[in-house]
Amino acid sequence: GKKLGKPINKITTYEAVGSKMDFKGKLVEADKGSNLFFVIYENIETGERIINQKSSLPLLDAIERKANGLPIAEDLEGCRSIVLSPNDLVYVPDEEDLERIKAKHANPINWENKKTIGERVYKVVSFSKYQIFFVPHFVSKALDEKGQELGLNNKSETSWTKQMIKKVCIKIKIDRLGNIKPV
Repeated sequence: GKKLGKPINKITTYEAVGSKMDFKGKLVEADKGSNLFFVIYENIETGERIINQKSSLPLLDAIERKANGLPIAEDLEGCRSIVLSPNDLVYVPDEEDLERIKAKHANPINWENKKTIGERVYKVVSFSKYQIFFVPHFVSKALDEKGQELGLNNKSETSWTKQMIKKVCIKIKIDRLGNIKPV
């Protein structure tokens, strides 16, 4: 009979130091000057969202702030901050949700309705100065990698319903049992 070669049990790979880092339990690729945080400020009274030159925060600045016991996001008077990082999940409210939020409804969104919610969950991909890009959470890889199935570079600032995500999104956490909660 034919003789088979030896089985491969171990393989060594080379990766440039510093290009991947453990961030919130996930491996994230980042160059030294990478921005791993995007801060959206929301006016507590009006709900208006503010994106400014401090929104896209370089990794080294974030480390420095943490090391000095400061929160990642700088304070902006009268605002709360929403800090987003790559792989974070957000819910994009529909028109009815937005009406209930505007009317300061006690529970504007039914987080138990997983099917409806699930269709409007997006994952943060990346950001630059004033822009933040998302993909629908159920897309693991674009079907047409060379084309623009999901927008330019296969990521988009807008939802499939043409909403500017950063203007309305709600940061969420999903536990192992699939329970969805706003953060």
